[in-house]
Amino acid sequence: MFEKIFPYDGTPFGAMWAAERWLAENGYSVGHSEKGSPRGILKGDYDIQKWRNLRPQDRAALDGEMIGGRDQDQIIRIHRNEPSSFQAEES
Repeated sequence: MFEKIFPYDGTPFGAMWAAERWLAENGYSVGHSEKGSPRGILKGDYDIQKWRNLRPQDRAALDGEMIGGRDQDQIIRIHRNEPSSFQAEES
């Protein structure tokens, strides 16, 4: 599993935007935000619904989740289709 933490920098939404930018730069899509819930991650270009609108089979098909609130650290956990740079470091 790949995990990356984006620390809260005191700027509203700062860590969230940094995490979203990193995901986009690495070819991932992230789900819509919903207070108190994770956001789904999929490799590729997808429109991922809010967590509450995902069925159990939809959640199981995700490549990972992004966890954290508006003014908090953001944690990205990818358990499938990990970034190639991470795979290279593990080899």
